Amino acid sequence: MKYRFLLLACLIFLTCRQSMTMAAEITNIRPIQLHDGVNTVPHFGTDGSKITIVQAWRGNGNAHGHHTWMILSPNVEGHSFGIVGIDRSDTHPLGEILRDDPFDGERSMGVVHFAKAQVNGRDLSILIEANLDQESGRAFADHEPVTIQIFQLVRTDGAPGTTPEVFRPIVTIREAKRYCNAELALHQVLHIPLPADYAGPNTVDGCFDPR
Repeated sequence: MKYRFLLLACLIFLTCRQSMTMAAEITNIRPIQLHDGVNTVPHFGTDGSKITIVQAWRGNGNAHGHHTWMILSPNVEGHSFGIVGIDRSDTHPLGEILRDDPFDGERSMGVVHFAKAQVNGRDLSILIEANLDQESGRAFADHEPVTIQIFQLVRTDGAPGTTPEVFRPIVTIREAKRYCNAELALHQVLHIPLPADYAGPNTVDGCFDPR
């Protein structure tokens, strides 16, 4: 089954409860399944080469452990592997490590997905992040709005300070509906399937007291 996210329809008809910053039309999102350890993803690079994604768990002894990811492209400046940077446009230098924020599993503050998708009609590699926007003075992960960012993997011009391949932001969505689980928000907004181990208390808003 193909999952289509009709950004242009939302923009034109203004029926979505969202604000968007959009530089691309994205459809047919196909998430890539990863496991802890080294993942080799064929045809994920900008030139069709394989990309290596290292996934690991950062234990913390409490509810604040999280997954981390490092993305590696082959044959960089005479080395077998090189970092793929993440351009957040508000940080310098480029980000090198990704992390999620699963909190206690029932309430999830932040999620990360790698995927293939149609971007302006071309089949390209993307990165998706969804994060609950914690508001000051409120209980943790309790009925928060969500921000979703989509990044496209692009090849750079080799300018100093950048990496040969980098994820650059192309779409930002700020969803007005309030959630307690970012995975559920991503499912409802982008129609990405919920993981088999989804532990939210419901599929309405992921909160113990749904509204």
